[in-house]
Amino acid sequence: MKRLLLLIAIVTMALSASAQQSKQSMTIDSNSWRKINSDNLTGLNIDPIGKDLSRRPCARIKILFDKMTKEQMQEIEVITPDSRIEVTKTKVADYETILIVEMTAREGVKFYLRHPKFGTSNEVEVNLEGNTEYQAKATLNKQLTINIASNHAGIDVYLNNEFKGTTVAPNNICTIADVFQGKYSLRLEYGERKSTSEIEVIDGSNIYFRLDIDDTQPVHQYLIINTKPKSALVEIDGKSIQRRNGKIEELVTNGVHHYTISAADYYPLSDTVVIDGSKTRILDIALKPAFGFLNVEHSNEMDGAEVYVDSRMRGTLPLSKPITIKSGEAAVRIVKSMYHDYNTTVTIADDKTTTIKAALVANFAPVTITTDGGAEIWIDGQKRGTSKWIGNLEIGKHLIDCRKTSHEDAHHLLNITSTEPVSVDCSSLTPIYGSLSVRSNITGAKYSIDGVEQKEVLPYVNHKALIGTHTIKIFAPGYNTFSQTITIEKGKIASVDATLTKKSATSSATRYTTTSGNSNKPTTTKSVTTAKAKSHFVQLGVGFEFGFGDAVTTLSVPVELRFGRTNQLINGFIGVNYTHASTKIGNKKSVDVDIDANTLSPMAKLRINTKRTHNSSVFIEAGAMYNVLHSTKYKTGYIDLDTESYTKGLASETKYKIESKPALVGLASIGYSFEAMELSLYATYNLTNPYKSVEPSSYTVNHRLNSTPTTLKDYDCSQKFLANKYTVGLGLRFYFGGGFMKK
Repeated sequence: MKRLLLLIAIVTMALSASAQQSKQSMTIDSNSWRKINSDNLTGLNIDPIGKDLSRRPCARIKILFDKMTKEQMQEIEVITPDSRIEVTKTKVADYETILIVEMTAREGVKFYLRHPKFGTSNEVEVNLEGNTEYQAKATLNKQLTINIASNHAGIDVYLNNEFKGTTVAPNNICTIADVFQGKYSLRLEYGERKSTSEIEVIDGSNIYFRLDIDDTQPVHQYLIINTKPKSALVEIDGKSIQRRNGKIEELVTNGVHHYTISAADYYPLSDTVVIDGSKTRILDIALKPAFGFLNVEHSNEMDGAEVYVDSRMRGTLPLSKPITIKSGEAAVRIVKSMYHDYNTTVTIADDKTTTIKAALVANFAPVTITTDGGAEIWIDGQKRGTSKWIGNLEIGKHLIDCRKTSHEDAHHLLNITSTEPVSVDCSSLTPIYGSLSVRSNITGAKYSIDGVEQKEVLPYVNHKALIGTHTIKIFAPGYNTFSQTITIEKGKIASVDATLTKKSATSSATRYTTTSGNSNKPTTTKSVTTAKAKSHFVQLGVGFEFGFGDAVTTLSVPVELRFGRTNQLINGFIGVNYTHASTKIGNKKSVDVDIDANTLSPMAKLRINTKRTHNSSVFIEAGAMYNVLHSTKYKTGYIDLDTESYTKGLASETKYKIESKPALVGLASIGYSFEAMELSLYATYNLTNPYKSVEPSSYTVNHRLNSTPTTLKDYDCSQKFLANKYTVGLGLRFYFGGGFMKK
């Protein structure tokens, strides 16, 4: 009885404190408003931004809520005082406390939020663009009063590590005012003893929490709760329990424990469980669905129609599966272009499927439009076909345009009042003419307009022609054909005056000036076509190449023969390449080391020419050369050796030889080639190892201490030089004409 009286007193105090609080409100932070993306975004992973019932583009708004639960957010209603604005979607995101709203996009949109428990928010005014996503922040400005009860008086109470007061006799309660809704860490301290718990403060519930300081060692055991659905939220003694490996598994003390299980679209369940003994307690709990299903039976002509439930688009026909809808009454609308909307109201029962039989009434007429051959048919500003179009148009007024080059456009306003077939004739478009004056120095010459030979014979013709751009050609036996493109304008005369020249290897032609009217005279200039310059089939090339390797710098002089003219598709090359390579590296004892090497390499390459003219091209080429190392110089601050032989350790005034073997080197380049010069970017890569000795060691020689290596490759600097693999650089070559097979 004492415990019952204590509980009644605590609940009475909590309700009294809750009633004394000021009116709650929600606030939308207008300063947080920002555009986050556009161009037919997808929201909720798969849903595109749709259109409102009037087929106008919509925008999506993601409102991030602070201090509000998902369950409370599901009761939010979006209100707009402007009747022109339609709210097509209101949904709480699955992954966090975000309210997703879609509404008609336009400038100066005003809206606010309304909640049955928290009242209304402030009104905001924003400019919305179609198919664009925005983000804003909102908060629940509600403060609650909670009561913390324990088994002792004088216990210190901390909320999120902030001291809030102590428990007071006789009920051992600490009252905390001005607490916002949300999750908190609750800690009690009584001397050296402590007790902690995670609590969640929610409006209308959980305003009373009990947490005791244990005076004795408690007995624990596991409580396992299996839920359906598996995503349901579970609270035990006011504490939210996190799933481990998909299971609710909590170690609790013996005694009575209160649990609450909730999930979106399900009825919540609260109960108690008694933990007694050392055996694990397992509960299997299935929540009752607070939703049902909607199925739509329809004819094939309704395929593609959009299904709206409570002004929110939920799918298109045919449905892949029934639509899940919250239990209760729901307004259903089925929309398809050129059909009247289908509207009905259904009652959805818990976990039941409701089926409706829907039919759409046609709102269009079959239309046939004919016009001149080649003329374009435009309907309401969109091109639909050429010469003839047959299709369906929605009942109402439509603007039909028939367009053809060099003809007057024909316009027709079609008013469709029934579903009966309609025919529209826009044939006999009116042509628009100008005048063409053609003169030639050859009597009997003929001419063509856009490839169509005309009957009239020159030297002079005044021709009626359609306006627009035309190609005029004048020709006569034994003479070069004259060609020119002119523009004929309405009511004006376009003149062409040409002088035909006899056919020869070198020809001259008269260029003309097209004039309008009768007062202007043509202007003529002469152009002479000359033979192309000769191109040699074999050429000798000499060049320079400067490159960088992974350890060295190189300077090369290639001497080669090029087979094939510059403007051929494929060229071949053979020649020799002299290369000088050098490096300078300091070893670990600050001794500078210089190594120089000279190689002479026969080479062969194959080139492919692209973007060719008669004497130039862009090219890519690949090939190989066979390197022979014939001389090397090794120098430090203490030893300077021109190496001829190398078989043992270093010593002053002794000549050595670095043992080597021929190496195969791959090469590739890209560049631009003229008849006598070319520029290129090149790269080489050692395909085989040119050195006979084993891989270099990591030893370092200190010449000051007269320490000598066993081989030259004992130097770190030698290792870098001898391991060089690649070179990249810039090349320049000059070519000289060959002495045979000239063009």
